[in-house]
Amino acid sequence: PQKKIQEDIAKKRMTVLNAIIEHKLEAEIQAVYAIQNFVNKLEHPPKMAQLLFDIFYDEECVSESAFFEWRQNPDQSETEGHVVVEISTIDFFTWLQHTRSELGAGEEEWEN
Repeated sequence: PQKKIQEDIAKKRMTVLNAIIEHKLEAEIQAVYAIQNFVNKLEHPPKMAQLLFDIFYDEECVSESAFFEWRQNPDQSETEGHVVVEISTIDFFTWLQHTRSELGAGEEEWEN
């Protein structure tokens, strides 16, 4: 129950974050680094990064492009905790890649 309450609180605040980020890729990438830094500061609680990535994605605060950019081209000034967060979100990226592949196949079918 406690986890659900915290998720609900986080989701309510996404409206404010969406207004600030405005679907700008660079701002979205910075939001992912903010998650990384937050989780690192808390010493990597289990599933915390995964939960936050899920919420930020589900609430359309951070796009899949921003998540992949964060993962594939890490900012050299933001390396602390990057690898640990990347490893702890492997399921998120596997799911995201699978979703992206399915979408791509679906789009090709629509074009024909």
